[in-house]
Amino acid sequence: MTPEHERWAFAAKLLDVHRSRIGRFIEGRAAHYRRLGDEDALAFWEDITEKLIQLMGPEDGRTH
Repeated sequence: MTPEHERWAFAAKLLDVHRSRIGRFIEGRAAHYRRLGDEDALAFWEDITEKLIQLMGPEDGRTH
């Protein structure tokens, strides 16, 4: 499995586990790494967030 595939799988698992709380979970991760000043970790979570948005799909005719 490529790193890109691993990230997609990770995003899907997060969505499965956290469901309606996924936004709060992601915000917590971002805040944590922002406080640490860890730019690499922030970039990772931004990528995961983009994948989550795509996995969740459109809602009310809008794309998240």
